[in-house]
Amino acid sequence: NWLVPSKYLKQLTVRNGHTPFFYPVLGPLGNVVLGEWWRAFVRWFAERNAEPDYLPLVPDLSFTNPWVMSQQGRENVWTSWFDRFAYETGGHCLYPNLPLGLGLVVNHAGPGLHYKGVKGDDARMVSNDSSAEYSEWTTRKLFH
Repeated sequence: NWLVPSKYLKQLTVRNGHTPFFYPVLGPLGNVVLGEWWRAFVRWFAERNAEPDYLPLVPDLSFTNPWVMSQQGRENVWTSWFDRFAYETGGHCLYPNLPLGLGLVVNHAGPGLHYKGVKGDDARMVSNDSSAEYSEWTTRKLFH
């Protein structure tokens, strides 16, 4: 998961016993934004997007390059808008921080808008597998 936008394609490593954590960057996959939080973002976005020169950057966090700074980047990288919204409002995203390279969503990173070739999976999907590697984290409380 690409959670260190200021460092191109750098992954964030959190060593905390695989406890879920809050982080100010919205991951680009598997997001759930609920109720008033989503409505607040939509209102905020409408106001900022009306300013043609506004770039949704977060100091010391946003990754920038000529494409991101262009009109096309401004229009296509929606997560940067949400990251800026979170920065301005003090919001954070909850990450599960699963062990063993497991994820609740997987980016297969195939050819398309962002990749010319196949980059490959960024995680292994959690399953109902009952093997020993899964049993430790599936049976413990996530929050105490």
